[in-house]
Amino acid sequence: MNDKLLEREGGKALRKYLAESEIGVRRVALRPLSKAHRPDAEFEIRLPSGDRRRLVIEFKANARRAPLENAIAQLRRYVAQRHSPDAQPLVFSPYFGRPVRKWLRDQGIWFADLAGNQFFRAPGLLVDREVVDSGPDVSESPNGIFADRSSRLLRYLFERPPIKAGVRELARVLGISPASVVKSLKVLEGLGRLDRSNGKLRLLDREDLLQEWIAFYRPRFRKQAEQRHYVHARDAEPVIAMLRSHQEVAQLPGYGLSLHAGASLVEPYVQFREVHIYVSADSGRLRAELLNALDAQPPAGESNLVLISPFYKNSFLYGSRVVRGVRVVSDLQLYLDLSCFPQRGGEQAEVILERRLRPAWSGE
Repeated sequence: MNDKLLEREGGKALRKYLAESEIGVRRVALRPLSKAHRPDAEFEIRLPSGDRRRLVIEFKANARRAPLENAIAQLRRYVAQRHSPDAQPLVFSPYFGRPVRKWLRDQGIWFADLAGNQFFRAPGLLVDREVVDSGPDVSESPNGIFADRSSRLLRYLFERPPIKAGVRELARVLGISPASVVKSLKVLEGLGRLDRSNGKLRLLDREDLLQEWIAFYRPRFRKQAEQRHYVHARDAEPVIAMLRSHQEVAQLPGYGLSLHAGASLVEPYVQFREVHIYVSADSGRLRAELLNALDAQPPAGESNLVLISPFYKNSFLYGSRVVRGVRVVSDLQLYLDLSCFPQRGGEQAEVILERRLRPAWSGE
């Protein structure tokens, strides 16, 4: 969707949102100022309090921070040039991600999108509506890129600097069909998250995109099924050592350490008491082998071993590796899991981001 099409579709949606908020609307003609200082639209609005105000609007198909900053600066220049200090800037997009929505609120900028997210604030008025986990269309929803198999493309791109790669090459590396690769690339590009100029694939605003991923993943992370056990050990490290000593089990491909246990093998930072291991829900034999190797028992009190059935059934082990004799999920999966984990997970996640992920994508 380009800016012109968005202006046509978004203008209708915006009028509807304002009417639902009991805000009267009358579109006014733009003054013949320099084109560089003209917004896409200007409304005269009447607030529920009866006060009147001007609304100056930019329709942006690309909802990344940099284009939005430019659009907001243009709106503010226009307001200053018209000597209308009470004029209210508003930006409209197909979809604003959660970090961008928060940033716009903090800036005092009104916003709305085709998904239904809205923020209008004035004396006697507050409309702050969030549509959780849905975009304007299923095919364009940012959540689609975070789905199980589709996430493989993101996992591949996140841990690398901009790369040259063809569709068939990506399909082979990712283990998905070329059609799925093409679809995911188009969705990322349509969301303003991918640049394909100069023959390279370059993820844009990676850290904002990570926050979007975490917002999608957090409720799903919390719903993952767990089996808790007790291993006779003074703390968590001997549990990992016991697993390492059983090489015939430790080298198996169907499991992966995550959370603090996994992080302790790549970038240790905090102390921990429980070892969390991802195992597919349908891998009953592997679960039994892990429990037998660790001589794990049902917990009479506290547990120190947690087997988790992953939300990402097909991709939780993508990018995993054997570290010091045991399999650990990828740095990206560690970051996602730790960001959702309440017991000092955020601190350890920042260490993974700073020491592992950012260096991996450096060179942009």
